[in-house]
Amino acid sequence: MKVYKIFKDSIGQYEAVKQGWSWPAFFFEGIWACVKKMWGVGIILIILSIILSFFNFGAEKLVSMNPAFAIFLPFLFLIGITIKILMGAYGNKLREKNLINRGYQYQEDAKVIFAQNPQAAVAQYISEYKK
Repeated sequence: MKVYKIFKDSIGQYEAVKQGWSWPAFFFEGIWACVKKMWGVGIILIILSIILSFFNFGAEKLVSMNPAFAIFLPFLFLIGITIKILMGAYGNKLREKNLINRGYQYQEDAKVIFAQNPQAAVAQYISEYKK
């Protein structure tokens, strides 16, 4: 069972946000952010990913042109890994803030919902708290 927080917008649509680590945000950070309608974050992460990939794939050529560039390669790798870890750890919190900015309200009557998936969490919330 996973732990979810429930958010509701002004027209009655519900969103369930899983609490804790997000594997999709870790592996597919930019795409995940765009799927979750966090367009600015998603585009920035995709651009960063492209830039880091350019340097990683072109590293051999860049080092052959200037051997001093080899010093920076581990830092580029660390930047990429750090972005992934931060998105995995804080992606769901970022999504909560995005929902609130889009007009959703946290449903405080149910502090957390235990369910298998987001759809089940919303269904459970509606059946238990909105009778």
